[in-house]
Parts: sequence; structure tokens; C-alpha cells
Amino acid sequence: MIQFIALLLLAVVFGAPPLRGADLDQAKKEGEVVLYTTMVVSDFQVFRKALVKKYPFLKVNHVRLGASTLVSRAIAEFRAGKHLTDVYGVAPDSLNYMREQGILAPYASPEAKYIHKGFIDPKGFWSGITTDVLVTGVNTAQLNVKRAPHSYADYLKPEFKGKMAFHMGTNNPLIGMSEMQGEEKALAYMRSFAKQDLIQHNGYTKISQLLAAGEFPIVAFMQVTKLEKIREATGRWTGSRLILLSRRYPPWRFQSMRRTPTRRDC
Repeated sequence: MIQFIALLLLAVVFGAPPLRGADLDQAKKEGEVVLYTTMVVSDFQVFRKALVKKYPFLKVNHVRLGASTLVSRAIAEFRAGKHLTDVYGVAPDSLNYMREQGILAPYASPEAKYIHKGFIDPKGFWSGITTDVLVTGVNTAQLNVKRAPHSYADYLKPEFKGKMAFHMGTNNPLIGMSEMQGEEKALAYMRSFAKQDLIQHNGYTKISQLLAAGEFPIVAFMQVTKLEKIREATGRWTGSRLILLSRRYPPWRFQSMRRTPTRRDC
């Protein structure tokens, strides 16, 4: 059922025609789908609401996990011969690793033609639903936003050494820098960035909460959606100029989740 629901999520949220035939019959027979995702519960409710509306017979069980925990559990269950989930929702780097471990199955979704290039695996092992923007987050109680980093080069300035937090559990910054500057320059930049005595943590949500609590004044390469939620809740931070990590970043927003859909027809 992995293949069915991967298509279902794409189809339901973005208004594609409902499923028919063998896929729909199989879904009705099973009546339940289990998803392991890194998506926060509030964001997942957008998908759950759409699924229930279009397919009321389907019981949706969502298990929210951090990326490393999700991958570890998936591998452990796979090696034990247990099939406890139908869909994995995690970043492409993790999905590619899981594919190499033999956990994922390819699926040629009819919805694939609507996905922007670069947001879908050419061999059909995964497809993107939404993407995010990485920005600089600033706790304005500790640092005036005018003095905050406003560019990649600013991250390397001596005055920010030891003051910036960074999500150590993702390679998204390196991927984005490589796309814009090439691998050699990107690696050189990230080596210099690593010498800034970074305050390392795991998890974008956790880091945004620590920023709001005043544990550090700056967070680099941070998901804007997490920062927006903290700002709404506390009013204690503001984002400096957006630092886009891809020239392909599309101009539209998925307003119900504050994320950008990967489909070309949205």
C-alpha cells in the first residue's frame, strides 16, 4: 500500500481526480494507512483533513518522528521483517539512504508529471510534496536585526563566531550551496563556516524554540516555517533578509502550511 498512498497524498492535497480501480479497491479493503513522517502534527492536519474528506473510509495513523529516529526505526523494522508503515515522509537524503538499504519500492505515479524538476526521484522512489526556505533567524532581544548576518559571507565574519546555532542533522545547506556555487566552492565555504564555533543542535523545531528562549542570538540556515510559528507565539524574534538556497525556488506559497508546493500546477 506504500505506492497507493504516496500517490494519494499528492492527489488529495492538490485537487487531482480521485483514485479509481484496483488502487481504490485495495485501499477500501485495508481501510487504514500508517505514515511515519517528520512533519509536525499541526502541519499534518492539513493532509489528514483532505484525506478524510475525499476518502472517508480510510483511517489515517500518523507517527511523527525526527529524521534520524525515523530512518533507524525503518531500517530496524525492515531487517526484522516487519511491515508496520505504508509511507515515509522525510527529506530526500534520508529517503535515498533508505532506498539504498532496499526499504523503498519505486512507483511511476501519474501525478509525477506535475512535479517540478529536482523535486522527484527520476527512478520513482520518492516525490516531494512541499519544500521550505532556509533563512537567518535573529532574537531581537539580544541582537539588532540591522547587525545580523544578511548574506552567506556575513556568516563567516569574526563578530558572529560562537554566536550562531546550526542544525547539525541535515545536509540541506551543503546541497543548496553546491547547486549555486559548485561542489568545490561549496565544500570550501562549509569548511570555513564550521570554524565559526557553531552552537550545534538537532531539529529545526527545537532550535527555533531555543532561539526564542534566548539560548543564542542567531540561527543560520534555518527553516522559515519554524521561525514564523515561534514569532507568532512569542513575538521575540524576527528574520533577517531571506537567504535562498536555490535559484529554482518557486514564487508561490502553500498558505495553509506556509510551505511551498512542489507541483507546477499550483
